[in-house]
Amino acid sequence: TSENLYIADLVWKWAPNGNNREQQLTLSGEYLYGDELNQFAASDDTNEGWYVSGVYQFAPQWSAGVRYGEVDLQEAHGDHFHNQ
Repeated sequence: TSENLYIADLVWKWAPNGNNREQQLTLSGEYLYGDELNQFAASDDTNEGWYVSGVYQFAPQWSAGVRYGEVDLQEAHGDHFHNQ
């Protein structure tokens, strides 16, 4: 948990000729940042993560996509934190 949590996301969609029922490309991403974990945390101990995604719909009932993300969490361990 974090005292301050910030989240931003972005989605961009494109369809040829404006017809998203036949074909569509969707790109999206999200970023999360949390700080001030607790009274034992150092000032540079933070939680953060992100992902990016791309999906292409090439027929009315078919689509394929890829997604990649990373997360960097701090785990409380007594009076200090460890990276997970």
